[in-house]
Amino acid sequence: MIQSTFIQNIVSLLIETDEHEQLLQSQIKLLQESKYEYTGSGVFISFAALPALNEYRLPIATRILNGVRILSSQLNIGADANLFIAEGIIDYLEIFSLDGNYPDSELQTYRIIQIWEGSPRKEIISGSP
Repeated sequence: MIQSTFIQNIVSLLIETDEHEQLLQSQIKLLQESKYEYTGSGVFISFAALPALNEYRLPIATRILNGVRILSSQLNIGADANLFIAEGIIDYLEIFSLDGNYPDSELQTYRIIQIWEGSPRKEIISGSP
């Protein structure tokens, strides 16, 4: 299971209302972070999957889910995120700052908002963003 509450919150909001939400929820339970790569303007989080995850593989090989905004006092403007799916399995998450400056550690206080057109505009708040 994904250990970081911050990462779990982003992924959960990204997959909500997706046509394959149930399969993706099942995948999340079998994923864990394997690598964080901070770039100065964002971070890439790679995931390792347990073998049982194959039974929850999506019928679509490649896909990118996006549409959340991340706000935090640790960011000047905010950040967005993309969830990449490869070969039907969640592969990695990219978080990138809108002004090109991202801290080299996980955000401690944040507000994550669904912003895609037609989204339920659900939010998750941790601390005082």
